[in-house]
Amino acid sequence: TTTGCFVATTSSVDCAHVSKMWLAGEVQKVYWFLTDKKPSEQKWTVSSWIEKKEGRWTSDVLSKKPNASTEFRVLKTEA
Repeated sequence: TTTGCFVATTSSVDCAHVSKMWLAGEVQKVYWFLTDKKPSEQKWTVSSWIEKKEGRWTSDVLSKKPNASTEFRVLKTEA
């Protein structure tokens, strides 16, 4: 499960700029993944085919033609 982030601007000029960046795909999304399990690698990538089916987003990690990928890397571990 993921959660969202709200972006607010203080002027219409800034709002227009952020909107253009979002529509042009220039916004970089960053997700923080927290787990109580020790990862077997320090860095890895998961690729999948993501599409909306019957009103729900689905992900197929076995797809031969992925249209999305997510890179993971360990930032910190606790003993």
